[in-house]
Amino acid sequence: MLQILGDLLPYAVAVSLSPLPIIATVMLLLGRSCTGGAAVFVAARLATAAVASGVVAALAGEIAGGAG
Repeated sequence: MLQILGDLLPYAVAVSLSPLPIIATVMLLLGRSCTGGAAVFVAARLATAAVASGVVAALAGEIAGGAG
């Protein structure tokens, strides 16, 4: 399991350093309704991370259960 995580770590770093969140944050802060837009952006990012984590955890459980 640690070998797989070690192999995937470079990809995770590349995705986390993607410029899209930075660009979106700057655009939200420079916009007219920066407070509302920023709150929606943060909520959407957290919801996306939660859903993605849940899907990965479910798939990992299925894979681990099927392999043993």
